[in-house]
Amino acid sequence: MALAQEETREEGHVKWGVVNYYIRSTGRVLSAALLTCLLGMQLSANAFTYWLSLWSSHTDDYTPQDFLIISGTIAALNSTFILFRSFLFAYGGLRAARLLHDQLFRAVLGASMAFFDAHPVGRILNRFAQDTYTIDDSLPFMLNIFLAQAFGLF
Repeated sequence: MALAQEETREEGHVKWGVVNYYIRSTGRVLSAALLTCLLGMQLSANAFTYWLSLWSSHTDDYTPQDFLIISGTIAALNSTFILFRSFLFAYGGLRAARLLHDQLFRAVLGASMAFFDAHPVGRILNRFAQDTYTIDDSLPFMLNIFLAQAFGLF
């Protein structure tokens, strides 16, 4: 009679509860600041496109200095939003990873002996390491790309 249970895996889309849990782990204020930076980044990129089309159709109304000053200001603003977005993603990802790691660790330490009888220690360690890696590395990277593309599309 085998004591170890088969490991199950869910497939399909990510449930809203999981997304909400990650946002709460990151911090609601930090998440709101991140979305604000994403919006500012996209608006400043759109502003540059608009300014370029305006300037190219009215070149007689603006001096080259006007073009450079306005373009430089928009580029600096866009760079600032990108810098803050990058920092907030890194900080928020570390914050969420630390919180989720601690909760997972407490759950494993608080498990009954029957849990360890039913699940081999190697499987527990492998799941722990794989889930922590996903939360630490893959998830913030993919989320950053997804949100930047979503705001660009919007």
